[in-house]
Amino acid sequence: MSVFAIPFFYSKMPIIIQNIAVSLGGLRLHHTRKGKMFYKTKADIDRIVALKEDEISAWQLDKVKKIVAYAYHHVPFYRKRFDGIGFRPDDLRSWEDYRQLPFTTKNDLTEHETEIVSTRVKKSMCFPVYTTGTTGKPRPILTTRDAVVAHYAHFSKIIEMRGIDTDSRWVRFGGTKIVPEHQKKSPFWRYNYFEKQMYMSIRHISRKTVKDYIDALNRFRPVYINGFPSVLSVLAGWLCENNLRGPSSLRLIICDSESILPDQRKLIESAFSCKVLDYYGMAEKVVFMAQCEKGNYHVYPTYGAAEFISEDMKPVISGLGMIVGTTLVNNATPLIRYMTEDIARVTPSCECGMGGQPVSDIEGRMGDFVYTPSGKIISPTLMEFCMRNVRNAKKVMVEQDDIKMLTVHFYPDREFSQDEADDFVHVARELTDNEIEIRTVVHPEPPPKTIKYRFVLSRIARQSHWNKALGSNNPTH
Repeated sequence: MSVFAIPFFYSKMPIIIQNIAVSLGGLRLHHTRKGKMFYKTKADIDRIVALKEDEISAWQLDKVKKIVAYAYHHVPFYRKRFDGIGFRPDDLRSWEDYRQLPFTTKNDLTEHETEIVSTRVKKSMCFPVYTTGTTGKPRPILTTRDAVVAHYAHFSKIIEMRGIDTDSRWVRFGGTKIVPEHQKKSPFWRYNYFEKQMYMSIRHISRKTVKDYIDALNRFRPVYINGFPSVLSVLAGWLCENNLRGPSSLRLIICDSESILPDQRKLIESAFSCKVLDYYGMAEKVVFMAQCEKGNYHVYPTYGAAEFISEDMKPVISGLGMIVGTTLVNNATPLIRYMTEDIARVTPSCECGMGGQPVSDIEGRMGDFVYTPSGKIISPTLMEFCMRNVRNAKKVMVEQDDIKMLTVHFYPDREFSQDEADDFVHVARELTDNEIEIRTVVHPEPPPKTIKYRFVLSRIARQSHWNKALGSNNPTH
């Protein structure tokens, strides 16, 4: 996700001016993230997570009551929905009452785009936090300043728990178009001086450019790196293949946006000689989870009220369940019992002693890489940018059986149009440098029903691991 809005003329600026523009955007975020509210929120997190389990439950229920009442009075979508079932905020007295409330779905975000936003907030004072997706309509989530602060406070806490100062130099690997798409030569990164950050574009990583990225990392000497595990495993594979190591200053790698596979974790930790920490968050601001030293994820009760629901809509105490959450931080788009469509494996307990519901794995954000004949490597998260104008698809899946061919499967909603498929193909061609033929299939039948879902399925990727592929001219199937 990103809160950066890139103006249309940015790509025409000289690189030095782009760095200044990025830093000015970073200055605004720095003031937002590091004000008095930031330190108060961190103190509140420490205070709440130190409480006993029943005290946390009571505190959280009180917060849920307030957000539900707020939504009823200030969000037209929830007022209409709750009136439709005869519910009033005073009816919410217990967690059992809460579990009777209807779910909010991704389709609701699409079909009620304006009604689901609070009438009480000033939109000009909010951030549109951009997210991508593989079902429904990708859209900005209107987010209050306090919600941005709350997210960054939780992010900072998980870093500080590992003994690292969040004011250290750091690198973000992301998909925001911080480097123009047409740029073919290094540098494929820009600097955010006020946050001591180097932002590296994942759109330009290939077998030809990976050494440039590694050299830049070694020159910058970051203390921690934040990015997608699929992208970081590309760099790790290249390092291992060439018997090299990453910057000696590096103490932690933080992964997000995709499920991290055991082989990816092992490869990244070996190549960069430091631990990998994975966390789970989203633009919708309903759930925040981070790994403990035992490798389990723990839900932070100060961020959102999380549930785990089986396919038959029953609570899951142990095993696979969809992550459902109610925000406690974002009054601009106060989502209640929001179905994330991500899947977690719930475990009853964890030996680490931390509070919060433990989860052993998050299995919903799965996907393979897409390869091009010239060696460009495209992560599943980056492929999600192709969904920017796909507004009426129940599900989209991308298959790669051949190095020169992609097949995109659309499972349409009633208003789906060929223009949406064409736009997907247009963006995919940009990402793959027009090296791959892309065909589309529109299916009249409903999408396959499965609790596990892969947006990108590459049979090439399964047979050609990153570190091996980087040592050859072309991956083959």
